Amino acid sequence: MTVTKGLTAQIGILLVSASLGLVGLPAPGEGSTDRNLSSCLEGLPSCDVSKLAPTELQQVSAATKRRNLGNCLAGLPSCDPTTLSAAEQSAAVASFRQRNLQKCLAGSAQCDPTLLTQKEAELRAVELKRRNLERCLGGVSTCDPTLLSMKDAASVVENAKRRNFDRCQGQLSTCDPTLLTAEQARLWAAQNHERNLRSCLDGSPRCDSSMLNSTEMKAFAEATKRRNAERCLNGQAGCDPMGLTDSEKTAVATAAKERNLKSCMSRLPSCDPARLTAPEMAAVAAARQRYPERAN
Repeated sequence: MTVTKGLTAQIGILLVSASLGLVGLPAPGEGSTDRNLSSCLEGLPSCDVSKLAPTELQQVSAATKRRNLGNCLAGLPSCDPTTLSAAEQSAAVASFRQRNLQKCLAGSAQCDPTLLTQKEAELRAVELKRRNLERCLGGVSTCDPTLLSMKDAASVVENAKRRNFDRCQGQLSTCDPTLLTAEQARLWAAQNHERNLRSCLDGSPRCDSSMLNSTEMKAFAEATKRRNAERCLNGQAGCDPMGLTDSEKTAVATAAKERNLKSCMSRLPSCDPARLTAPEMAAVAAARQRYPERAN
């Protein structure tokens, strides 16, 4: 009975402790010790090596060496080559040479050609020529023609002529007619002639009538007359009554009378009552009586 009471009391104490969160708590200072070890393993400035146990010191030392090896392999300035083993130094040097090779192949200014092997130097030379050829074919100013072979130089010249022809076709100011081949010059002249003809027929100020032949000059004159007749019929600026035929003059006069009548009916300031006939004047007066408006 006494044993049962003692066991019951112990169970009660455990339950109370569990409810209060006292069971399983680390010993005083245990959590801070784990955090310090984690900081040391990660190389954080909050690491306090004086609090590490001997076995923890060995763990931290191994982690530091691994971190340093990674820095050396990556070429980071935080690398300390003096702590590397012979095998690790060889790996770090090989990694450095590989990075230098990639920079040289990419044409980087950070390339150190003195570190390249004979085979790597040959690869670099091939890559330099390939990139230079691309620049020359693209007309880039950094092209070095002295690095081109005879075959590549011929391709670059042909490509430059094609680009120049494209500029000439696009009427760009950078077009150089002296670089055109005979066939390109013929096509360019034909395109210029066609563009000029369209400009003349459309009444564009870019028209050069001196480039037109007799047939085109007749078409140009007819187009000019049609545009003039349209301007006169619409009462637009630029109308030249002297360029109208008798039938066109009659049509223009009729259109002008109709426009004037509409202006008077609508009480527009462009109305000229002196040009109205008696019936038109009566119609205007009647319209104003039906729709009286207060004068502005």
